[in-house]
Amino acid sequence: MIVLRSLAVAISISASAIVVIIFGALGITSNPLLTAVVLAAPLAFLVATSPRVKLVPADFVFAAFVGLAMVSIAVNGMTASGKAFVLFLLSLAAYPAFRGIRREFDLVTFVATTGAVVAIGTIATALAIGPQDVLSHPAVFGFEEAAIYFSISFGLLVLAFVSSGTSAVALFTLAIPCIVYAAAMVRHPIIALLAGLASMLSVPGRRVWAVAAIATIVVAYALGSLIHPEKSQRLIRYAVSSISTGASPEKLKLDPQASVSPHAPACGAINWRNSIALRMVLTREAIEMIPHVGPVGSGLNSFATASCMKMYPHNIFLQAAVELGATATVLLVVLLMLALRAAFLAGDSFVLAGLVFACVEAIFSGALTGAILPFAFIGWAAGLPGRAAGAARNTI
Repeated sequence: MIVLRSLAVAISISASAIVVIIFGALGITSNPLLTAVVLAAPLAFLVATSPRVKLVPADFVFAAFVGLAMVSIAVNGMTASGKAFVLFLLSLAAYPAFRGIRREFDLVTFVATTGAVVAIGTIATALAIGPQDVLSHPAVFGFEEAAIYFSISFGLLVLAFVSSGTSAVALFTLAIPCIVYAAAMVRHPIIALLAGLASMLSVPGRRVWAVAAIATIVVAYALGSLIHPEKSQRLIRYAVSSISTGASPEKLKLDPQASVSPHAPACGAINWRNSIALRMVLTREAIEMIPHVGPVGSGLNSFATASCMKMYPHNIFLQAAVELGATATVLLVVLLMLALRAAFLAGDSFVLAGLVFACVEAIFSGALTGAILPFAFIGWAAGLPGRAAGAARNTI
């Protein structure tokens, strides 16, 4: 049963990447039923086979957060589509689904499954990378976000290897996907990976491998960036420009490439190729909305309706503050802090690093309707026993 549950964990964590691979194999771009099965089936299996758990403070905080979210939806009405509401419920379901894993987890099964996903995704991404001078990710199997999904699976695969005490050969092999994703202009999953590896420095016995992995990833990413030097240099210019000018409308319009989009005229002149500037605008909008949304927020997915860009804010904490209210956001932060503390006290390097990885991803590109990863690791961490309890998981 542990092997099957570990397989379900791997499928759930890489669900988006697996959906893209299946769609690519079938030659389709959409199938809501198939997507729902891949997302929901592993969570349902984990819930159905979960052992009895002892309630901890994090469980009550999670219950309070869910309660406030439901109150917000009841007060504001269905501000989101039925699909978005279901995706939000699936994200919340990840907490109880992963809550009972504890240390009963087979790392070999996880690595084998996730490794297969990463291998397919890396090859497909490498074949999709072209010489075009664009800043967007290559379309893999017809999906521009595919490289992001594959790189998230890659990040968790690296964390699994390092947490088990990997070998120099394995680290060298893992550098290859990093080079490919760097060439595909993948950014925030690599930042999340480095943050996860850095968190392992707090766990005795993993520090040497964590440092070696950080060095390997940094060097590999630098090499991958050289494949398209023009894109990399432009990205650096955009980053420097965005940080120096901030998200002020007056300064954004001074960018020589700034223009008014016919699809979002209310945003004014922005360099629409600068994703960093776009995220800064979304962050500014969210901060400006928070004082005006009321105690239970403005409703699920309401930010996208009010935003000039018609996008979600790419940060689940800001999104929660706008859409569910300040109290719900405080509960979410407290829940995360309790989970981080539990993972640290348990000395579980993989869960700790995975939780940090998921948290950074949630800050850089998170959405409440796509938050299976953070809620999964929060639930997993909350259920971990202390250092003296439980048996260590299998190593590779």
